[in-house]
Amino acid sequence: MGCNYGGGLNRLDTAFIAEIDNEIIGVVRICQEFTTTVLRGMQISKKWQHQNIGSRLLLLASNCLETTPCYCLPYSYLERFYNKADFQKINPNNAPDFLINRYHQYLSIGLDCIIMLRFSELKK
Repeated sequence: MGCNYGGGLNRLDTAFIAEIDNEIIGVVRICQEFTTTVLRGMQISKKWQHQNIGSRLLLLASNCLETTPCYCLPYSYLERFYNKADFQKINPNNAPDFLINRYHQYLSIGLDCIIMLRFSELKK
């Protein structure tokens, strides 16, 4: 894949891709983990970053989440980027246990990440 996407893809996941000349340059996926919706694997090829491709993919994905709360674990420097799609930083201890565990695993290998939640439109 052109954007060096390393995440897996389950047949039940919903994936959105950006493609130019048959080359995948961006991807984001929405998956169900246990009974929780999680946005994962946002990746844009270096060559195509800072051209609003990620923003458009995120908007497209978030449009599918209007009635479903959704979590993500982005790098902390991307907080404002995800805020644009109505994700809000939360206290890690308020997330589901499996995400708390993943968060601590990411921190243990030196990743500077946060846990964010996009509330459903029904709860706004």
